Amino acid sequence: GFDYVHGAVDDRSRLAYAKVLPRLLFAGDVMYAFGYDYGWPAVNTVDVAKGILTQVVARVNDNQCFSQPSCNATDGLIYVIDWNAGMASAFDPQAGKLAEIAAPICQPHTVAIDANGAAWTLDNSDSNIKTLDLTDGTCGAPVGNPSGDTFLGMAFGPAGTLYRNDPSTGNFCVSSTTDGSFTAQGSLSPSTMGA
Repeated sequence: GFDYVHGAVDDRSRLAYAKVLPRLLFAGDVMYAFGYDYGWPAVNTVDVAKGILTQVVARVNDNQCFSQPSCNATDGLIYVIDWNAGMASAFDPQAGKLAEIAAPICQPHTVAIDANGAAWTLDNSDSNIKTLDLTDGTCGAPVGNPSGDTFLGMAFGPAGTLYRNDPSTGNFCVSSTTDGSFTAQGSLSPSTMGA
């Protein structure tokens, strides 16, 4: 999970991204890595030239494990899902603080936020795409997920298109926020990513 707006990156891939990101970040931008595995701090900054992490927020407990981040352009916060706690959290880059949002009644797995600040999640409890209220963590009515897969990441493009992966095929897909249908756009194999 890499968020081009604030340069947030999943720490599992930090070294691979460090090879290409120096030319992608604008002067003054900061890249953040969110703890994915046991032993990692919750939030870190990343030196993209060296691939070195510097802790910003310590872990709250040993079980914290975050999804890919999504930046909300309307409030400037970066949102993540703590997979083990089933909790949505917001990181404030200006204050350097990570705050939990009220426990969702659904089981959010990933989060994507469009240019208007509307958030979407995949609900693990029924494998449906739903809206996610960023103030209280509640999920809206299902819009569907025809593949029934639990996908690991989704993000909105600049034109408002929702993109997601399909782990059953390895395809990169465009997905509908109306009915959850998706159209494969190509494969996300390591060879196509320059790895």
